[in-house]
Amino acid sequence: FRDMTREVDWLPAHADVAGNGNPILLYRSAAHVPLDVPTERWLRFFVHQCEQARLAHPEKQVAILVDRVGSGRKNQDPTVLRALSPIIADHFPLLIGRVYIAPVNTVLFIIWRLVSLILDEETKSTIQLVQGEAWKEQLVEVVEPSALPVRLGGRNEVY
Repeated sequence: FRDMTREVDWLPAHADVAGNGNPILLYRSAAHVPLDVPTERWLRFFVHQCEQARLAHPEKQVAILVDRVGSGRKNQDPTVLRALSPIIADHFPLLIGRVYIAPVNTVLFIIWRLVSLILDEETKSTIQLVQGEAWKEQLVEVVEPSALPVRLGGRNEVY
């Protein structure tokens, strides 16, 4: 899975501002090229990441930070999302604690409003759209600035 690491990375262990030690998985949506990696391989990679998190942090929940900086229609892959949703629901419902999506523009917000109509309340409550003028400040409230990438309002120049 080495070729897929440009899209996904784990933030440093101290990234969780709440101090719970929950691991945070960074997904760089701008690095995703639909059909560049077959959907089945992408799903295996995601499952591998979940299993690694479960083994390394058996009592913790994973937060997923979707970095949308530089992302656009060219990076959207509804096929992977449709295939991933049942896997998460069936096999990892307690592992994924929060999903932060940032920054969110008006188009994505409208799409979310439509999609959220078919989601159960528990699923909706785990997803936080980070939007508005102060979206970077909102991220710093949940991710330690020294662990958060610079482009997302933090000080970490590695990611």
